[in-house]
Amino acid sequence: MVIRCRLQERGEPTGVTRLCDSVVVDGLRVGDELPAVGQDAVLGRWPADLECNAFEQLAVAVGERPTWQTLAAKPAVAQRLGERARPQPLDREILRHLRHLQQVCQTPRMHLRVEEERLPVGRARRTPMRAVADLVAHPENWEHRSLRSISPSRVLARQVEDDFDLYENRVAARLVDHLLTYLAQRLEELNRIGAILNISRDHGEHMRATSPWRARRIGQLWSTTLEDNTADELRETLGALDRAQRSLQQLLDSQLYRNVPRRHSVAVSLNPTNILINDQHYRKVALLWRVWAQFGHRRPETQ
Repeated sequence: MVIRCRLQERGEPTGVTRLCDSVVVDGLRVGDELPAVGQDAVLGRWPADLECNAFEQLAVAVGERPTWQTLAAKPAVAQRLGERARPQPLDREILRHLRHLQQVCQTPRMHLRVEEERLPVGRARRTPMRAVADLVAHPENWEHRSLRSISPSRVLARQVEDDFDLYENRVAARLVDHLLTYLAQRLEELNRIGAILNISRDHGEHMRATSPWRARRIGQLWSTTLEDNTADELRETLGALDRAQRSLQQLLDSQLYRNVPRRHSVAVSLNPTNILINDQHYRKVALLWRVWAQFGHRRPETQ
């Protein structure tokens, strides 16, 4: 295990307490914990998306040189939690069109792949028209020859197999992967909002023991972040997305997903093929892909 400091580009011993994201172990950035090292070996944690969004909104609101009055008016707390607790555009499209993706994965379109191969006579089922001419031209495939006929040992046969590796099926298989990744992140975000709701209830109980000014200030902060029906909406959204996640996980064992190679990727911009335009189920899969590309796809960060 090679540990290097990202700030000074030098090696470090394993028994030193470090800041989160300040070292590289075997070429990988280290976050909340180090492998084979105690839990107290790293200080700090990577911020979640809600915390990052709060600081981004604060930086945009206060500008480069904020005054104290500006900072006091724009506290660094997560905003619009009630809005994030409701179903987002991609959430609604997943719940609306998931049945079409299930139909495509269970009964996909296929092409018949026809190949010709010389097989033993006992395995040959279909022979093409030129099988006789091919047998005459290849004496090494004869078992024995008589005055009237030739007894072959191997004959040219036609092999017909189902080909799942179509462009449209690749779109459906990769869409399952993308939606599972999105739903995992979305459910984690909703669970974080649920934890914030519990914290707000604890603050409400302790606000009685503090000063009226501080209690009023805390109440104003939570009122700009949470709404009265946030808990009910959060519960409904969590239930719906959790059911959608389980349905998508079942598609990992579907016939289409198992037969489309994982190494075949699909560009974010789809090609408008006839199947994606005219088929009633594949058309909805293409629509769901475009909504994911708009709301769920994250471009990789550059250096």
